[in-house]
Amino acid sequence: MAPQLGWLVSNQTVTFIFQAARAPIPEEIDQQSQSTPLLEYVWIYLAQTVLDRRRSFRRSLERSTGLSVRGAKQRVTRGKSRFEDRWLRKEVSVERMTYIFVYGTLKTGQPNHHIMTDGVHGKARFHGRGRTVEKYPLVIAGAYNIPYLINTAGTGHHVAGEIYAVDDLLLQYLDEFEGCPDMYQRILERIRIVEWDGEPEKSTADNKILDCFIYSTTTYQANWLNLPMYENYDSLGPHGLAYAERDQR
Repeated sequence: MAPQLGWLVSNQTVTFIFQAARAPIPEEIDQQSQSTPLLEYVWIYLAQTVLDRRRSFRRSLERSTGLSVRGAKQRVTRGKSRFEDRWLRKEVSVERMTYIFVYGTLKTGQPNHHIMTDGVHGKARFHGRGRTVEKYPLVIAGAYNIPYLINTAGTGHHVAGEIYAVDDLLLQYLDEFEGCPDMYQRILERIRIVEWDGEPEKSTADNKILDCFIYSTTTYQANWLNLPMYENYDSLGPHGLAYAERDQR
């Protein structure tokens, strides 16, 4: 049986839970004393945020503690937690953002850019523009004229693109959208910043290097390396190979 609302947990255990989930400890949780229903507070937070996106960790923690994510969610829904309103109003923000470098249809002005801006699948924040430090072949291939950055460094161009910080929800959606890991593979790549529009405390001088995730591919046809290679992708460029949107295929 899952522990009730008053069940207590040590601060050391709380620290372990958040470290294992790779999430920062919110200030309000860190300030709670051991005389409060701390575990309930922590568990509802995790049920609403981190654990839903880390299923294997969630199952492991459920087995080791006897607690249920579903049960915690139900308690939130029924309003039995005195911390519910604070989380639902999102007064405490503990989102983790990941840098993504986009070079194809997700860029500004391209067919799939709405994914980065409409907020339907998660949050994205534009930070600037850059180029890959290494040269790569960027080709347009296949029946639907899809841009592929082929993961063979040393040939092609220093590919131009945009830098975004995305939350875990959008990152998960992008993995699915890009067919990762079958069609594309998401890897860390060094990006040379050429323009930065981030927050002042994160401002970065021109020509600095930033590690970003990028969707490139090692699953390509050999003849793709004989195709024209592009430095800056544009679906409506002079190549005449307009991207075929999914609802038109």
